[in-house]
Amino acid sequence: MAHEPPSPSGVSARPVLRRYLRRMLEGAHRPPLFEADDGHQYVLKLDTLDADFPVVELVAAHLAAALAVPLPTFVVAHAPAALTGAFKASGDPDLLEFAAAFDRREGTCFGSRYLAGPTTRWTTATGVVDPSAAATLARLLVFDTFIENTDRTSASNPNLLISSGRLVAIDHNQALPVLQGATGKRLRFPVESHIAWPTVQSDPHLLTAPIADLRALDPAAVRGAVAAVPACWWGEPARAEGAAADLVDRRAVVSDTLAALQKSLS
Repeated sequence: MAHEPPSPSGVSARPVLRRYLRRMLEGAHRPPLFEADDGHQYVLKLDTLDADFPVVELVAAHLAAALAVPLPTFVVAHAPAALTGAFKASGDPDLLEFAAAFDRREGTCFGSRYLAGPTTRWTTATGVVDPSAAATLARLLVFDTFIENTDRTSASNPNLLISSGRLVAIDHNQALPVLQGATGKRLRFPVESHIAWPTVQSDPHLLTAPIADLRALDPAAVRGAVAAVPACWWGEPARAEGAAADLVDRRAVVSDTLAALQKSLS
């Protein structure tokens, strides 16, 4: 399978799943890897652990693409009835689990394109990967603060990969609490525990461009990220409207908060 470098633009047309390959070795749920009819392989994020995980992954991915955060191409994939029917008939526990998840989402699911080729996990011990690594880390800190992703703090597993010599971000289902029921003004984000904190501490000017991009993010793009979620994923349609409004407000607040932080570091 040819290697595809990660792209900040991310999303592609909806592919149809045609074959289950295996479960991934890492991750709390060991997500499944499927082949689709577009010739690519996708790691699926299902709702088995939490009903809102697919929602969070899709909204976060759209926002990442809008803010030039490098991530694998992402899709809303479709599982045809023939595939889920075969899974149900198999009696295999894994396949039954997948079929039930597909049924709950009317045959749709979130997929992140599998990065083939020389792909490794990035850690703080890895050091500089390419000349843009420091800028990417700063951009990730701004993005994670916006979406309240507290899952990029581990020095040994910050949910970052090195693909073709570039950093690429993965796994955002532990973010966006507004999409998972949390409301209210959540202004304090533990930036000091973020994996990029030492980088921006030593060079706060790295924050200038990503803060400007967040401030300039069109509210229509934020609402579009929420609107991209299939209606059957929400449970209650009213949740989408409230989440979009909250994220639009948060975009402005976080921009100001991070600008003040940058000034204090300079």
